[in-house]
Amino acid sequence: VLSSLGVALLHGPPERRKGAIRNSMSSGATLQEAVETLREAARLDKGRFSTFFNLSRALRRLKDETEKEQKEDHVTVAAGTPLPALLQKVRKEKSQKKEVISDIAAERIDALRVAHNINGQHAGVCYQLGMALKEKGESEESIHALEAYLCIMAGEGQALQETAKRRTAGVKHWLAYLKGEASATAPPEYVAGLFDFYAEKFDDHLVNQLDYNTPELLSDEIRRARDALSKDADSGTLKFRRCADLGCGTGLMGPKLRERDLGVEWLEGVDLSSGMLQKAREKERGYDRLICGDLVDVFEAGQDGESPVFDLVVAADVFVYVGDLQPSLAAAARCLAKPHGLVAFSTEAPPRSGSANEKEQPVAEGGFRLAETGRYMHSAAYVRTTAEACGLKLWARSNVVLRKNAGKPVNG
Repeated sequence: VLSSLGVALLHGPPERRKGAIRNSMSSGATLQEAVETLREAARLDKGRFSTFFNLSRALRRLKDETEKEQKEDHVTVAAGTPLPALLQKVRKEKSQKKEVISDIAAERIDALRVAHNINGQHAGVCYQLGMALKEKGESEESIHALEAYLCIMAGEGQALQETAKRRTAGVKHWLAYLKGEASATAPPEYVAGLFDFYAEKFDDHLVNQLDYNTPELLSDEIRRARDALSKDADSGTLKFRRCADLGCGTGLMGPKLRERDLGVEWLEGVDLSSGMLQKAREKERGYDRLICGDLVDVFEAGQDGESPVFDLVVAADVFVYVGDLQPSLAAAARCLAKPHGLVAFSTEAPPRSGSANEKEQPVAEGGFRLAETGRYMHSAAYVRTTAEACGLKLWARSNVVLRKNAGKPVNG
């Protein structure tokens, strides 16, 4: 009875919207009550799988809610409080909240371990346990749980739903990171699922919360290159009449490319996420054609058998999900207008002191590495040699801050 009550409290009362009744997830005091009820049920019956699994779900919700509260917290102090005392109070409250979040995460892992011991063939438990352990930094046990998940899902064969396929692709991606493997690229299903989920809040989160300004940085570099190339061309200011935007997402790069002085008359975008492309359409960001597919699909030959030709190819904050840049750069070079076609893109730099990725393992000179974030870091030497091997010549390279992550700069 307690277990069933805990689940009911976790889901909260049904909501009535537009004539339909929908289940909702509880929050606040009701969520805390759900956790306490499931804790008591687990204490009374240590062999019931569903109780421990649902307790882990409730604890995950509680952790998410607590983290959200931490971001929104305001410290109240008396007027005239000295600055040192104020800073000390802020640090103390943040430390206490962080400790609470850590305790909730640890309790959730304990609940998942018990559930896994009861039923080690439950795919959901293996997945949740593996991902929670990855977040905590316990790589060996995380690998074991995630590999168990893949074995279970392999038995499902072709019957996997789209959601399960995307989750499975994500597990393979994270296993590559945990094992230190140099995977060539993030699985397409993982990237599509990630950004379909992210599409609704993508622009607000990236621009307003992470200070993303890669489109501005790239467009400035494109203008500098155009001005220099125009002097060599002896035919007036160059115009990038046909442009391809790789991994265009919601189209944040589109308005920058459509600024009059760049001369773009035809703009194509390609992205793996149909959700992101739908946002680009809704926002009317200047694309003449949008393709849902892999980056290189925009370079495919048309019905006449002729490959498209582009004056400008752009990839803003896209190659962070691609390790091996050779296929994309080779396809771009093949379809680039001669002699003044331009490829402009950003990559994430290897770890350095003070950066968001400073605790990552170093990137080998002339190589790339998959980071804890699930994104790739590329060394400058790797980017240059790969581009040159594809027939491109380095025009300019700038060290910049692409955006922020956890309040720290993401260098690129």
